[in-house]
Amino acid sequence: MKSLRKLLYIIPLTGMMVTSCMDVENIEIDHIGGYATMNNAESEAYYANLRAYKATAWNYNRPVAFGWYSNWAPAGAYRRGYLSAMPDSMDFVSMWSGAPGRYEITPEQKADKEFVQKVKGTKLLQVSLLSYLGKGATPNSVYLEVEKQAEEEGWSAAQLETAKKQARWKYWGFEGQFESENHYACLAKFAKALCDSLYANEWDGYDVDWEIGSGVFDMDGTLSQNKHLIHLVKEMNNYIGPKSDPEGKGHKMICIDGNIYGLTHELMSMSIIGLYKVMVVPIPVLMVMALILKK
Repeated sequence: MKSLRKLLYIIPLTGMMVTSCMDVENIEIDHIGGYATMNNAESEAYYANLRAYKATAWNYNRPVAFGWYSNWAPAGAYRRGYLSAMPDSMDFVSMWSGAPGRYEITPEQKADKEFVQKVKGTKLLQVSLLSYLGKGATPNSVYLEVEKQAEEEGWSAAQLETAKKQARWKYWGFEGQFESENHYACLAKFAKALCDSLYANEWDGYDVDWEIGSGVFDMDGTLSQNKHLIHLVKEMNNYIGPKSDPEGKGHKMICIDGNIYGLTHELMSMSIIGLYKVMVVPIPVLMVMALILKK
């Protein structure tokens, strides 16, 4: 037993002695922080080549990588919440968890966004599950009065939703007559507002996620049929998309995904859209793809 104990002490000690006598070899390794952590001629050349590669996507020269990005929170050392931590090869990315305006965006988000847009050449899109007139573009102040009244009078949830709908319709000028000239004029007004927000807040395009009846059920009849969306997209093309840029000087994008099968023929016949081949590249959340308006 004593001999066994001696062996147990001697073996680790011998190993330590052998280890301590070995020479340590200094090995030079490549920079492992990525080009995003560099600011020199090497990184400048890399990003110049990357932007040139991104430019080849226009006019359908190659398949593109597209996705929706969620949980955008660029803060601290943990890189999961940074747009700049996405794969460099991403061409177009829709901001699924929100595309804040110029008054809401944080300094950290602004810096992260500008690096991805200007240095990496990635296009960042606003996105919405469109299903009614004014969705995503109606100021919260429009609802304040009815919300206050609902609280004071103890309205039901259904009563409040009806009152909010009426307040929203009033804001956009909708008189309540579906399929009327007024109805389509209000959709045109909504289209312009969506496009104006892109320019005001420096986003690169708009992604319409069209999932009426198969994931979205908050329709009020104002934007619930394919013909409504087709009219909206036509109007948006007065300000963004290929129709707004006949000289080919550059324009903001329109992307349509979701239930697109009833849309493609008419939109393509009007030369409003074209089809990209799209690679599904998982970044933080699920992605699918359909139509992106061509240059």
